[in-house]
Amino acid sequence: MLLIPDFCLLECTSVLLKQVQRQLLSLDECRALLADLLQLPLRPASASELAGAALEQAMALSLSVYDVSFLALALKHDALLITADKQLAKAAASLGCLADAELVQCS
Repeated sequence: MLLIPDFCLLECTSVLLKQVQRQLLSLDECRALLADLLQLPLRPASASELAGAALEQAMALSLSVYDVSFLALALKHDALLITADKQLAKAAASLGCLADAELVQCS
């Protein structure tokens, strides 16, 4: 099971739509990819579950609430944080979560 902030599904849908608008995907391909996404073992966490901790961590770490929401979710559930964001990985390390943070390189 992958824990995600609930807005991630809308963000992914938005990315897919932009690919259609740029004529890089057909609408049918977009729909198929969205269907595949929705079949993944995802467990969305509501914003109300994350907002308080994300606010405090964003202030303490000088990061956006959006970015820190992933960290807040990982900390709340003692889960592995997977990120391609170097600042977020550094923040996880500063909170004593270095062993729980991995930096994923995107090519």
